[in-house]
Amino acid sequence: MMEQSSREREEAVRQESLEGDCDEREQSRTSRAAVGIGAVGVGAVLAGVFLTSSGQSPDTADRSLPLGCVNAKSDPFKAVGDSNADDTNALAKAYAAAAGTGRPLYLPPGVYRVTRLPKFASHATVSGAGADLTTVLYEGDETLLALANVDGVSIQNLGLWVTGTTGTAIELVDATRCAFDSVRVRGQHDADTPFRSQTGIVLAGRTIGTSFINCDIDNCGIGARISSPFNSFTESKFSTNYTSIWCQDGSIGAGLAISNSEFVSKAPATDCHLRIEGDAGRWSLTNVWFEGAQSAIVVGQSGGNGPLQFGMTNCFVSGTGAGLDIQSCRHPYLANVIFALDLNGLADSMLRIDPANAPAGIAINLVNSVVREFPVKTFPAGWTIYGNGGVIEAGGPTIQGADGRTWRITVSDRGEVGVTPAG
Repeated sequence: MMEQSSREREEAVRQESLEGDCDEREQSRTSRAAVGIGAVGVGAVLAGVFLTSSGQSPDTADRSLPLGCVNAKSDPFKAVGDSNADDTNALAKAYAAAAGTGRPLYLPPGVYRVTRLPKFASHATVSGAGADLTTVLYEGDETLLALANVDGVSIQNLGLWVTGTTGTAIELVDATRCAFDSVRVRGQHDADTPFRSQTGIVLAGRTIGTSFINCDIDNCGIGARISSPFNSFTESKFSTNYTSIWCQDGSIGAGLAISNSEFVSKAPATDCHLRIEGDAGRWSLTNVWFEGAQSAIVVGQSGGNGPLQFGMTNCFVSGTGAGLDIQSCRHPYLANVIFALDLNGLADSMLRIDPANAPAGIAINLVNSVVREFPVKTFPAGWTIYGNGGVIEAGGPTIQGADGRTWRITVSDRGEVGVTPAG
C-alpha cells in the first residue's frame, strides 16, 4: 500500500514537470513570435520610409528605378519626354540636383527634346531605361554632349539622336576613363541624304582610357572621328555611316582598340568603314566583322603617312572596291583574317599592300574565299607569310654567312638561283 502511494507521488511530480516544460516552450514560442512580428514591423516601417522618401507610397513607387537616383520626370523638375516639349531646363535642374547630392541622374522612358545637355562633371552617372526606350533628341548643328577635362563620367542605357545637318552627338576633349555602356548614337544619313557632315562621336586631345561597350552608332556622316591616343570600342555595332571611323590626317599618335564588334552597311551609303590617315599610333582589331562598303579598311595614305602599328586578329573583311588597303604602315600584322568578296567585288581587290610604304609585315593563316592561298606576289618583299605551305618570305629566304653578313636567296624568271645582300 505504501509502495503504491510512493509511485503515485512520483508520477504526480513527473506530470507537473512536463506541464511546466510545456508552459515554458509555449511562452518561448510566443516570445519568438512577438520578436518576429516586431522585426517585420520594423522592416515594414523602414521600407515605407525608403519608398516614401521619393514622394510615393509603397503601393505606387516605381520599384524599377535605380536606387538613390534623381528622376528627371519627378517634382520639381518635371521633364516631359514627349518629343515636343523643350526639356533642356528640366534636365539641367535635375542634373544640378543629382550633382549636388552625389547621386545618379535617371531619365525614364521618353523622347527628350533639348538644345543642349548639361556639362557633366567628373564621376557623373547618367542612366536611361534603355538605348531605344530613353532618347535625347537634338535638332541643332553644334554638339549635344560635350565633355572636356573630366574623369570617370558614366553614360548608360540611353539614346542620342541628332537631326541637324552638321550636328555632333558626343565630343570628348582631354577626358579620361569615361564609360558609355548600351548607348545608341544615331543621325539621319543614308544613301540619298545630305547628312555626311553629321558626326556621332569625337575623341580629341588627350582623351584616353574611354570605353564604348555594347553601343550602336548608326546613320552618321562620320560615326567616330578619332585624334586621341588610345580608347576602345567593344561589342559595338557601326551601321550605315558614310565613314564609320575616321582618323584624320594630322592626328599624330592617335590609336584605337576595337574588339568583338561589327561594321555593316551597303556600298552606296558607306564609302569606308575604317580610314586611318596621318602619323597615327597603334590600332588593334580583334574579332571584328566588316562588310558592305566601297572600302572596308584603308590604312595610311599613298603619300607615305600611316600608323605606327596596325594589327588584325580573327577578323572578317569584305568590300566592294577594296577589302583591306594598306597604303602606308610601319608595322602591319594580320592573323587569322578571312577575306571575302562583297557584292560586285573583285577578287584582286580583297587585299592590297603598297610595297613602297608598307614594305614589311607579318601575315598568318589568311583565308582567301576565292582561291586556296593569296599569291605570294600580293605581299611586298619584306613580308613574312605563315600559311598552309609553311613559312614564306615574300622576297625570298635569307641566310647568314660565317662573316655575319645576311644574304637573300633569289630566283630569276629563268629559274636561275642567286643571292643578293639582305643587310
